[in-house]
Amino acid sequence: MLAAWIAAVLVVAAVVAALAWNAGAGRWTSAPTVVGMDEAGATQLVREAELVPMVVDRRHDTIPAGRVAESDPPAQTKLTKAAR
Repeated sequence: MLAAWIAAVLVVAAVVAALAWNAGAGRWTSAPTVVGMDEAGATQLVREAELVPMVVDRRHDTIPAGRVAESDPPAQTKLTKAAR
């Protein structure tokens, strides 16, 4: 009987710890550094950071076509996972 109670308490503690981690550190990521990268590589890096990439094509005077000229938000910005 005591072993069953201990097991139940451990299961509840594990669930609470998992939920707390997800609500805290587990739901955050950082925007990767993508400026200067090609679009495919930058998109992949953003997805690996568990974010949703959004590509906007614009003409730039000094950055070649197909390269990332800027990122919004900037690199290393803390974001919730799956953010755009």
